[in-house]
Amino acid sequence: PSATAVRTIGIGFIHNNQPCIHTSVMKLTVVGLGGKHELEVKAADTLAAVKAQLAPLVSLPPEELKLVAKGKTPPDATPLSALGLADGGKLMLMRSQAGAKSLQQRGKAAAPASATSANSRPLGAPPWLSIGCEVDYLDSGGERHSAVVQAIHTDDPPQLYCTVALAGGGERQTPLDRVQPRGGGGGAGGGGVGGRGAVTAAGEGPVLLSVSQGASKFELRCEPHSTVLSLKALLAPLVSGGAEPAAMRLLAKGKEAADDATVAALGMAPAGGRLMLLFKRRHHAEREGEALVQDGVARLAELRERVGKLTLRLRKRLLDAAEAQVQLGALEEELNAISLDLKNAAPNETSDAAAVRRERLAECARVGDELSAARKEHADALLGAQLGR
Repeated sequence: PSATAVRTIGIGFIHNNQPCIHTSVMKLTVVGLGGKHELEVKAADTLAAVKAQLAPLVSLPPEELKLVAKGKTPPDATPLSALGLADGGKLMLMRSQAGAKSLQQRGKAAAPASATSANSRPLGAPPWLSIGCEVDYLDSGGERHSAVVQAIHTDDPPQLYCTVALAGGGERQTPLDRVQPRGGGGGAGGGGVGGRGAVTAAGEGPVLLSVSQGASKFELRCEPHSTVLSLKALLAPLVSGGAEPAAMRLLAKGKEAADDATVAALGMAPAGGRLMLLFKRRHHAEREGEALVQDGVARLAELRERVGKLTLRLRKRLLDAAEAQVQLGALEEELNAISLDLKNAAPNETSDAAAVRRERLAECARVGDELSAARKEHADALLGAQLGR
Protein backbone atom coordinates (compact mmCIF):
# COMPACT_ATOMS: atom_id res chain seq x y z
CA PRO A 1 0.00 0.00 0.00
CA SER A 2 1.11 3.54 -0.71
CA ALA A 3 0.67 4.54 2.94
CA THR A 4 3.18 2.00 4.20
CA ALA A 5 6.82 1.43 3.44
CA VAL A 6 7.82 -2.13 2.67
CA ARG A 7 11.38 -3.27 2.01
CA THR A 8 12.67 -6.82 1.68
CA ILE A 9 15.34 -8.30 3.99
CA GLY A 10 16.39 -11.71 2.66
CA ILE A 11 13.51 -14.14 3.18
CA GLY A 12 11.58 -11.65 5.34
CA PHE A 13 10.50 -8.02 5.06
CA ILE A 14 9.99 -4.86 7.07
CA HIS A 15 6.37 -3.65 7.35
CA ASN A 16 5.60 -0.46 9.32
CA ASN A 17 9.10 -0.74 10.83
CA GLN A 18 8.31 -4.23 12.16
CA PRO A 19 10.24 -7.31 10.92
CA CYS A 20 8.02 -9.98 9.38
CA ILE A 21 8.74 -13.42 7.98
CA HIS A 22 7.23 -14.92 4.84
CA THR A 23 5.02 -17.86 5.74
CA SER A 24 5.28 -19.56 2.35
CA VAL A 25 6.52 -23.13 2.33
CA MET A 26 10.07 -23.83 1.18
CA LYS A 27 11.98 -27.04 0.55
CA LEU A 28 14.90 -28.09 2.76
CA THR A 29 17.34 -30.95 2.11
CA VAL A 30 18.75 -32.82 5.11
CA VAL A 31 21.62 -35.26 4.53
CA GLY A 32 23.20 -37.68 7.00
CA LEU A 33 22.81 -40.88 9.03
CA GLY A 34 22.77 -42.86 5.83
CA GLY A 35 19.94 -40.98 4.12
CA LYS A 36 18.76 -37.87 2.31
CA HIS A 37 15.46 -36.23 3.23
CA GLU A 38 13.45 -33.50 1.48
CA LEU A 39 11.32 -31.52 3.93
CA GLU A 40 8.73 -28.79 3.47
CA VAL A 41 9.21 -26.09 6.11
CA LYS A 42 8.57 -22.43 6.80
CA ALA A 43 11.21 -19.80 7.45
CA ALA A 44 9.77 -19.25 10.95
CA ASP A 45 10.13 -22.96 11.84
CA THR A 46 12.79 -23.74 14.43
CA LEU A 47 15.42 -26.47 14.29
CA ALA A 48 13.38 -28.26 16.96
CA ALA A 49 10.46 -28.39 14.51
CA VAL A 50 12.76 -29.76 11.79
CA LYS A 51 13.98 -32.47 14.18
CA ALA A 52 10.38 -33.35 14.93
CA GLN A 53 9.78 -33.89 11.18
CA LEU A 54 12.95 -35.97 10.85
CA ALA A 55 12.38 -38.18 13.91
CA PRO A 56 9.90 -40.62 12.29
CA LEU A 57 11.96 -40.69 9.10
CA VAL A 58 15.16 -41.84 10.83
CA SER A 59 13.45 -43.79 13.66
CA LEU A 60 15.18 -41.74 16.34
CA PRO A 61 13.73 -39.32 18.94
CA PRO A 62 14.44 -35.60 18.33
CA GLU A 63 16.77 -35.33 21.36
CA GLU A 64 19.12 -37.86 19.74
CA LEU A 65 19.53 -35.73 16.61
CA LYS A 66 21.94 -32.90 15.86
CA LEU A 67 21.56 -30.50 12.92
CA VAL A 68 24.60 -28.75 11.47
CA ALA A 69 24.07 -25.54 9.48
CA LYS A 70 27.03 -23.99 7.66
CA GLY A 71 29.50 -25.88 9.86
CA LYS A 72 27.89 -24.87 13.16
CA THR A 73 25.40 -26.45 15.56
CA PRO A 74 22.82 -23.78 16.50
CA PRO A 75 20.43 -24.20 19.46
CA ASP A 76 17.12 -25.99 18.84
CA ALA A 77 15.16 -22.76 19.33
CA THR A 78 16.90 -21.09 16.36
CA PRO A 79 14.47 -20.30 13.51
CA LEU A 80 15.54 -21.20 9.99
CA SER A 81 15.27 -17.52 9.01
CA ALA A 82 18.11 -16.70 11.45
CA LEU A 83 20.36 -19.20 9.65
CA GLY A 84 19.91 -17.55 6.26
CA LEU A 85 18.38 -20.72 4.81
CA ALA A 86 16.20 -20.19 1.75
CA ASP A 87 14.30 -22.51 -0.58
CA GLY A 88 16.61 -25.41 -1.50
CA GLY A 89 18.78 -24.93 1.60
CA LYS A 90 20.71 -27.82 3.11
CA LEU A 91 21.39 -29.12 6.63
CA MET A 92 23.58 -31.96 7.83
CA LEU A 93 22.10 -34.53 10.22
CA MET A 94 24.22 -36.25 12.87
CA ARG A 95 23.70 -38.00 16.18
CA SER A 96 23.76 -35.76 19.24
CA GLN A 97 25.79 -36.68 22.32
CA ALA A 98 22.58 -38.08 23.83
CA GLY A 99 22.08 -40.13 20.67
CA ALA A 100 25.59 -41.53 20.78
CA LYS A 101 25.20 -42.49 24.45
CA SER A 102 21.81 -44.08 23.78
CA LEU A 103 23.26 -46.12 20.93
CA GLN A 104 26.16 -47.12 23.17
CA GLN A 105 23.77 -48.30 25.90
CA ARG A 106 21.70 -50.26 23.40
CA GLY A 107 24.91 -51.82 22.09
CA LYS A 108 25.95 -52.84 25.61
CA ALA A 109 22.51 -54.29 26.32
CA ALA A 110 22.61 -56.27 23.08
CA ALA A 111 26.20 -57.45 23.62
CA PRO A 112 26.54 -61.13 24.64
CA ALA A 113 28.54 -62.22 27.67
CA SER A 114 31.53 -62.92 25.47
CA ALA A 115 32.83 -59.75 23.86
CA THR A 116 34.29 -61.77 21.01
CA SER A 117 31.00 -63.42 20.08
CA ALA A 118 30.00 -62.93 16.46
CA ASN A 119 26.55 -61.78 17.65
CA SER A 120 28.06 -58.49 18.90
CA ARG A 121 29.64 -57.75 15.51
CA PRO A 122 27.48 -56.25 12.75
CA LEU A 123 27.64 -57.51 9.20
CA GLY A 124 30.61 -55.95 7.42
CA ALA A 125 32.74 -55.41 10.54
CA PRO A 126 36.18 -57.14 10.59
CA PRO A 127 36.28 -60.44 12.53
CA TRP A 128 38.41 -59.03 15.37
CA LEU A 129 36.03 -56.13 16.10
CA SER A 130 33.24 -56.52 18.67
CA ILE A 131 31.62 -54.51 21.46
CA GLY A 132 33.85 -54.55 24.54
CA CYS A 133 37.05 -55.55 22.73
CA GLU A 134 40.30 -53.69 23.37
CA VAL A 135 41.74 -51.83 20.38
CA ASP A 136 44.35 -49.27 19.39
CA TYR A 137 42.83 -45.95 18.28
CA LEU A 138 44.89 -43.95 15.75
CA ASP A 139 44.58 -40.17 15.98
CA SER A 140 45.12 -37.80 13.06
CA GLY A 141 48.86 -37.82 13.67
CA GLY A 142 49.07 -41.62 13.56
CA GLU A 143 49.69 -41.89 17.33
CA ARG A 144 48.20 -44.94 19.05
CA HIS A 145 45.90 -44.75 22.08
CA SER A 146 44.54 -47.70 24.06
CA ALA A 147 40.75 -47.85 23.87
CA VAL A 148 37.71 -50.10 24.32
CA VAL A 149 34.92 -50.38 21.74
CA GLN A 150 31.66 -49.10 23.28
CA ALA A 151 29.38 -49.36 20.25
CA ILE A 152 29.47 -50.25 16.55
CA HIS A 153 27.13 -48.01 14.58
CA THR A 154 25.10 -49.47 11.75
CA ASP A 155 23.01 -46.41 10.80
CA ASP A 156 25.29 -45.82 7.80
CA PRO A 157 25.94 -49.33 6.36
CA PRO A 158 28.18 -48.19 3.49
CA GLN A 159 30.63 -46.92 6.10
CA LEU A 160 30.44 -48.48 9.55
CA TYR A 161 31.89 -46.49 12.44
CA CYS A 162 32.21 -47.04 16.15
CA THR A 163 32.42 -45.29 19.51
CA VAL A 164 35.55 -46.00 21.54
CA ALA A 165 36.39 -45.07 25.14
CA LEU A 166 40.00 -43.88 25.47
CA ALA A 167 42.07 -45.25 28.34
CA GLY A 168 43.13 -41.68 29.18
CA GLY A 169 39.52 -40.50 29.36
CA GLY A 170 36.96 -39.32 26.84
CA GLU A 171 35.17 -40.94 23.92
CA ARG A 172 35.54 -40.71 20.15
CA GLN A 173 33.25 -41.60 17.27
CA THR A 174 35.58 -42.87 14.59
CA PRO A 175 35.52 -44.65 11.22
CA LEU A 176 36.85 -48.20 11.29
CA ASP A 177 40.07 -47.26 9.52
CA ARG A 178 41.27 -45.58 12.73
CA VAL A 179 41.00 -48.65 14.97
CA GLN A 180 43.22 -51.73 15.01
CA PRO A 181 43.32 -54.86 17.16
CA ARG A 182 45.32 -54.20 20.34
CA GLY A 183 49.03 -54.41 19.63
CA GLY A 184 48.52 -55.09 15.92
CA GLY A 185 50.28 -53.19 13.15
CA GLY A 186 47.43 -54.17 10.82
CA GLY A 187 44.17 -56.02 10.88
CA ALA A 188 43.92 -59.59 12.04
CA GLY A 189 42.63 -61.93 9.40
CA GLY A 190 42.80 -59.24 6.74
CA GLY A 191 40.39 -57.00 8.59
CA GLY A 192 42.85 -54.37 9.81
CA VAL A 193 43.29 -50.80 8.75
CA GLY A 194 46.26 -48.63 8.12
CA GLY A 195 47.54 -45.77 10.30
CA ARG A 196 49.50 -42.94 8.77
CA GLY A 197 48.93 -42.88 5.04
CA ALA A 198 45.70 -44.90 5.25
CA VAL A 199 42.98 -43.84 2.81
CA THR A 200 39.39 -43.35 3.96
CA ALA A 201 36.45 -42.64 1.68
CA ALA A 202 33.08 -40.94 1.96
CA GLY A 203 30.30 -39.55 -0.18
CA GLU A 204 28.56 -40.51 -3.39
CA GLY A 205 28.74 -39.16 -6.92
CA PRO A 206 30.66 -39.31 -10.21
CA VAL A 207 33.49 -36.95 -9.19
CA LEU A 208 36.41 -38.40 -7.21
CA LEU A 209 38.49 -35.98 -5.11
CA SER A 210 41.68 -36.80 -3.22
CA VAL A 211 42.20 -34.85 0.00
CA SER A 212 45.49 -34.90 1.91
CA GLN A 213 46.03 -33.83 5.51
CA GLY A 214 49.62 -34.44 6.47
CA ALA A 215 50.19 -38.17 6.10
CA SER A 216 46.45 -38.90 6.10
CA LYS A 217 44.58 -39.36 2.83
CA PHE A 218 40.86 -39.09 2.16
CA GLU A 219 38.82 -39.85 -0.95
CA LEU A 220 35.54 -38.03 -1.46
CA ARG A 221 32.90 -38.76 -4.08
CA CYS A 222 30.53 -35.94 -4.91
CA GLU A 223 28.49 -34.17 -7.60
CA PRO A 224 29.86 -31.37 -9.82
CA HIS A 225 27.52 -28.93 -8.05
CA SER A 226 28.66 -30.00 -4.56
CA THR A 227 30.00 -27.09 -2.53
CA VAL A 228 33.21 -26.86 -0.54
CA LEU A 229 31.13 -26.68 2.64
CA SER A 230 29.48 -30.01 1.80
CA LEU A 231 32.95 -31.52 1.27
CA LYS A 232 33.97 -30.32 4.73
CA ALA A 233 30.84 -31.94 6.15
CA LEU A 234 31.89 -35.25 4.53
CA LEU A 235 35.37 -34.90 6.03
CA ALA A 236 34.12 -34.06 9.55
CA PRO A 237 33.49 -37.65 10.74
CA LEU A 238 36.71 -38.89 9.09
CA VAL A 239 39.04 -36.46 10.86
CA SER A 240 40.23 -37.56 14.28
CA GLY A 241 39.30 -35.40 17.24
CA GLY A 242 35.88 -34.31 16.06
CA ALA A 243 36.88 -31.31 13.93
CA GLU A 244 33.92 -29.13 12.93
CA PRO A 245 33.58 -28.02 9.27
CA ALA A 246 33.90 -24.39 10.44
CA ALA A 247 37.45 -25.15 11.66
CA MET A 248 38.58 -26.54 8.29
CA ARG A 249 40.33 -24.95 5.32
CA LEU A 250 40.40 -26.66 1.94
CA LEU A 251 43.09 -25.55 -0.51
CA ALA A 252 42.71 -26.04 -4.26
CA LYS A 253 45.82 -25.34 -6.34
CA GLY A 254 47.41 -23.57 -3.37
CA LYS A 255 44.50 -21.21 -2.67
CA GLU A 256 41.80 -21.51 -0.02
CA ALA A 257 38.44 -22.38 -1.59
CA ALA A 258 35.36 -20.47 -0.45
CA ASP A 259 32.64 -22.49 1.27
CA ASP A 260 30.09 -21.68 -1.44
CA ALA A 261 32.41 -22.58 -4.33
CA THR A 262 31.33 -25.67 -6.29
CA VAL A 263 33.52 -28.53 -7.42
CA ALA A 264 32.82 -27.55 -11.03
CA ALA A 265 33.88 -23.94 -10.35
CA LEU A 266 37.17 -25.25 -8.96
CA GLY A 267 37.80 -27.02 -12.28
CA MET A 268 37.57 -30.48 -10.74
CA ALA A 269 34.53 -31.83 -12.58
CA PRO A 270 34.16 -34.32 -14.11
CA ALA A 271 37.80 -35.45 -14.01
CA GLY A 272 38.30 -34.96 -10.25
CA GLY A 273 41.26 -33.37 -8.53
CA ARG A 274 43.33 -32.90 -5.40
CA LEU A 275 42.69 -30.80 -2.31
CA MET A 276 44.69 -30.09 0.83
CA LEU A 277 43.04 -29.99 4.25
CA LEU A 278 44.32 -27.53 6.84
CA PHE A 279 42.81 -26.26 10.06
CA LYS A 280 42.21 -22.75 11.28
CA ARG A 281 44.17 -21.39 14.22
CA ARG A 282 41.20 -21.98 16.54
CA HIS A 283 41.34 -25.72 15.86
CA HIS A 284 45.02 -25.92 16.86
CA ALA A 285 44.36 -23.80 19.95
CA GLU A 286 41.61 -26.22 20.96
CA ARG A 287 43.91 -29.22 20.51
CA GLU A 288 46.62 -27.49 22.57
CA GLY A 289 43.95 -26.72 25.17
CA GLU A 290 43.01 -30.39 25.38
CA ALA A 291 46.67 -31.31 25.90
CA LEU A 292 47.00 -28.69 28.66
CA VAL A 293 43.92 -30.06 30.39
CA GLN A 294 45.26 -33.63 30.28
CA ASP A 295 48.59 -32.43 31.70
CA GLY A 296 46.80 -30.43 34.41
CA VAL A 297 44.73 -33.46 35.42
CA ALA A 298 47.86 -35.56 35.97
CA ARG A 299 49.71 -32.78 37.85
CA LEU A 300 46.71 -32.04 40.07
CA ALA A 301 46.24 -35.70 41.01
CA GLU A 302 49.91 -35.94 42.03
CA LEU A 303 49.71 -32.65 43.95
CA ARG A 304 46.59 -33.70 45.87
CA GLU A 305 48.41 -36.84 47.01
CA ARG A 306 51.34 -34.74 48.30
CA VAL A 307 48.97 -32.35 50.08
CA GLY A 308 47.40 -35.30 51.89
CA LYS A 309 50.79 -36.60 53.00
CA LEU A 310 51.96 -33.16 54.16
CA THR A 311 48.73 -32.57 56.12
CA LEU A 312 49.22 -35.89 57.91
CA ARG A 313 52.83 -35.01 58.80
CA LEU A 314 51.76 -31.61 60.11
CA ARG A 315 49.11 -33.15 62.34
CA LYS A 316 51.70 -35.55 63.74
CA ARG A 317 54.08 -32.55 64.22
CA LEU A 318 56.85 -34.25 62.25
CA LEU A 319 58.03 -30.95 60.75
CA ASP A 320 59.42 -27.86 62.43
CA ALA A 321 57.81 -24.48 61.76
CA ALA A 322 60.29 -23.31 59.12
CA GLU A 323 60.20 -26.54 57.11
CA ALA A 324 56.40 -26.65 57.28
CA GLN A 325 56.11 -23.09 55.95
CA VAL A 326 58.52 -23.86 53.09
CA GLN A 327 56.63 -27.00 52.01
CA LEU A 328 53.21 -25.35 52.30
CA GLY A 329 54.45 -22.39 50.25
CA ALA A 330 55.89 -24.68 47.57
CA LEU A 331 52.62 -26.61 47.24
CA GLU A 332 50.57 -23.40 47.06
CA GLU A 333 52.85 -22.04 44.34
CA GLU A 334 52.58 -25.27 42.34
CA LEU A 335 48.78 -25.27 42.76
CA ASN A 336 48.59 -21.69 41.46
CA ALA A 337 50.64 -22.70 38.40
CA ILE A 338 48.31 -25.64 37.64
CA SER A 339 45.25 -23.45 38.09
CA LEU A 340 46.70 -20.80 35.77
CA ASP A 341 47.47 -23.39 33.06
CA LEU A 342 43.93 -24.75 33.26
CA LYS A 343 42.46 -21.24 33.04
CA ASN A 344 44.61 -20.49 29.97
CA ALA A 345 43.66 -23.76 28.26
CA ALA A 346 41.06 -23.22 25.51
CA PRO A 347 39.53 -26.55 24.44
CA ASN A 348 36.30 -26.60 22.47
CA GLU A 349 33.60 -25.67 24.99
CA THR A 350 31.42 -28.57 23.83
CA SER A 351 34.19 -31.17 24.24
CA ASP A 352 34.85 -33.59 27.09
CA ALA A 353 38.07 -31.68 27.80
CA ALA A 354 36.12 -28.50 28.56
CA ALA A 355 33.97 -30.32 31.12
CA VAL A 356 37.09 -31.86 32.70
CA ARG A 357 38.71 -28.40 32.78
CA ARG A 358 35.78 -26.95 34.74
CA GLU A 359 35.83 -29.87 37.19
CA ARG A 360 39.57 -29.57 37.78
CA LEU A 361 39.40 -25.80 38.32
CA ALA A 362 36.80 -26.45 41.01
CA GLU A 363 39.12 -29.10 42.47
CA CYS A 364 41.99 -26.58 42.48
CA ALA A 365 39.84 -24.30 44.62
CA ARG A 366 39.14 -27.17 47.04
CA VAL A 367 42.82 -28.09 47.29
CA GLY A 368 43.62 -24.42 47.93
CA ASP A 369 41.11 -24.42 50.80
CA GLU A 370 42.74 -27.58 52.19
CA LEU A 371 46.17 -25.94 52.10
CA SER A 372 44.83 -22.82 53.81
CA ALA A 373 43.18 -24.97 56.48
CA ALA A 374 46.41 -26.95 56.98
CA ARG A 375 48.41 -23.73 57.34
CA LYS A 376 45.92 -22.36 59.91
CA GLU A 377 45.81 -25.65 61.83
CA HIS A 378 49.62 -25.74 61.96
CA ALA A 379 49.81 -22.12 63.13
CA ASP A 380 47.20 -22.75 65.85
CA ALA A 381 49.13 -25.83 67.02
CA LEU A 382 52.38 -23.81 67.22
CA LEU A 383 50.63 -21.04 69.14
CA GLY A 384 49.12 -23.55 71.55
CA ALA A 385 52.50 -25.14 72.14
CA GLN A 386 54.07 -21.73 72.85
CA LEU A 387 51.32 -20.89 75.34
CA GLY A 388 51.79 -24.23 77.05
CA ARG A 389 48.36 -25.59 76.21
